[in-house]
Amino acid sequence: MRYSIIIFFFGFCVGCGSSTAEQKNEIVEEEVKAPITLDVGQLSVYQLTAHPVTDSLLLPLKVFNEYNEKINDLAKLDPNGVEPFILTALIKCDVLLKKKLPTPFETPEIKSRLKVVKTQLLKARYFSQQEQIEELNASFRQVFVAHEAYLKRIEDFALDAEQTSTTDIKALD
Repeated sequence: MRYSIIIFFFGFCVGCGSSTAEQKNEIVEEEVKAPITLDVGQLSVYQLTAHPVTDSLLLPLKVFNEYNEKINDLAKLDPNGVEPFILTALIKCDVLLKKKLPTPFETPEIKSRLKVVKTQLLKARYFSQQEQIEELNASFRQVFVAHEAYLKRIEDFALDAEQTSTTDIKALD
């Protein structure tokens, strides 16, 4: 009986000793995160052309100007601090979506274009959180494409509103 206890104890010690030796030999490699570097190239942010309808109805809106400013800030990105820019632009986009715009611009077509911008901003935020740089670069390009489409849609409605008012004035003469 003594021999079986000694053999058991010896086997236990050898078994424990080998597992601790194996654990000591393991090298724990930490995942080193690479710094974020964006390759968005030369991004040009589309600007509204001067137009009497947009200048008088849309540009005085503080909400629209704040949204437009935050999208323009995205073009001047600090690659190491992308997340706050995207989050701020998302917040301003949400505020603009909830705001009622002046009559010629309060249409489903314009709202849907702004929702596309919001979707692209959400994608960019996700890719920046996941540190998927290639997807983030492509997503930023899509943000600016969607923003340009949004502003061009506003210009189209401004031109339509101007033509309608000109036609109405001629009809009164």
